[in-house]
Amino acid sequence: METTSPFDIPWAQGFNEVRQNFTKKFLQGVRRQIVLETAVDVGCGVGYFSRFLSDLGFQVLGIDGRDQNVA
Repeated sequence: METTSPFDIPWAQGFNEVRQNFTKKFLQGVRRQIVLETAVDVGCGVGYFSRFLSDLGFQVLGIDGRDQNVA
């Protein structure tokens, strides 16, 4: 039986898109001023935001308290 993750519903995907757009613009400005190479995603869920940060070139550590999310 296949289940849908709450992170895959349209509302959550829309939220992630808005968050990623803001974060990308914000980090572009910050990275002009200081060197940033690492990130910690606390409460990372299934890792969508961690992947986004990794795609921006960060070394990312994702932490979540739910075993289902970590798996």
